[in-house]
Amino acid sequence: MNPIMAPSVEGFHPENIPSIVTGLRNDGTVASFCLGTADRPLSGKECVIYSVQFPDAAIWAVRVPVHAHHLPPESITDFVETIVSILKRMQSSWFSRSPRLLGYNSGFDNPIGFPYLVLSWFEGTQLEWSDTIPPERESRNKIIHQMADIILELAECTKELRRNGSPLCKTSHLPCLIGTGTPASKYLTGIIDRKIVRASNGQMPELQVRDCFIQRALVSRVVHPALENSPFLISHEDLAPQNIIIDGEYNIKGYVFLTEQI
Repeated sequence: MNPIMAPSVEGFHPENIPSIVTGLRNDGTVASFCLGTADRPLSGKECVIYSVQFPDAAIWAVRVPVHAHHLPPESITDFVETIVSILKRMQSSWFSRSPRLLGYNSGFDNPIGFPYLVLSWFEGTQLEWSDTIPPERESRNKIIHQMADIILELAECTKELRRNGSPLCKTSHLPCLIGTGTPASKYLTGIIDRKIVRASNGQMPELQVRDCFIQRALVSRVVHPALENSPFLISHEDLAPQNIIIDGEYNIKGYVFLTEQI
């Protein structure tokens, strides 16, 4: 992520972010912007991130998907609620490298006028990766090995194994991750059905309703019967260096974005 000038979006009032965060702590301390993000927040593909600090030096991050302001409000709300769901699942499975959810509002009726998430802050720096950085083969191998381990940990800690309608975990050192047990084909058709509604209302002009129905009809050919009740897993779909936070010894402290897939 790179710092940018504070975005100008109608109805968006980032100056109210510290008061929102202050209200979440409930201990009388007051939060204020830090790390220069009041004027130059960090910018990702769909969001900007502001950092706020308390007198005890605790830093929290406020993530606002303002780059998606051209989308229908309900689409932005759905996006935020999806991220919230994923983060809650990560917390319940003790996965330590995703940010901790501290608060959120998925609607527009709030002091900043836009949906937001309040997250824990990762101490460290963005990973730099090129043909020459990091220069030492040992450091490069260390990062690659950690990435492989973390991806495997994600897959393991988010398994939803069903027995008598209840998901179970194979691993004894992690708590069971409770899920709905929704069959894969039903999960996929649900996604398509929501797109059909938005496309019919003109909210997704890039899609043809007819194409959505064709896609829906093909779901039965995509999901193998033996995988109908397979586990849902959390994966990282954008392992770009700027989404990986490391410390000074190339230990990965956290991933910035997570997504869900079958």
